[in-house]
Amino acid sequence: HVIKKQLPYLIITYLIIGSIALLINVRYGIHTGDAFSTGLYETVKLAIKSNFHNNKMFLTGWFLFAYIFVSILSVIIIKSIKRVVVSNALLLSVLVAISVLLIT
Repeated sequence: HVIKKQLPYLIITYLIIGSIALLINVRYGIHTGDAFSTGLYETVKLAIKSNFHNNKMFLTGWFLFAYIFVSILSVIIIKSIKRVVVSNALLLSVLVAISVLLIT
């Protein structure tokens, strides 16, 4: 499943690249953005609100986040459509059976 594969990758690479960006900033004075905020919730909120551009070294984060979101959403939509199709097919079968019984 996409959550088991992509979400851990997103989190781990964000932490690693964010730490590298922080190290570059501290050691060499090169500001690459603010990868981390004051807490976990604030960091996640900042990353999503800024489309993961808060850390210029991690621009692929927005693609990964969007991929996860769309994958989950598409599974929900496909399952809903399948349920409707199956329900309609079942309903049609029942109506045909009833009409056959009424005709005979």
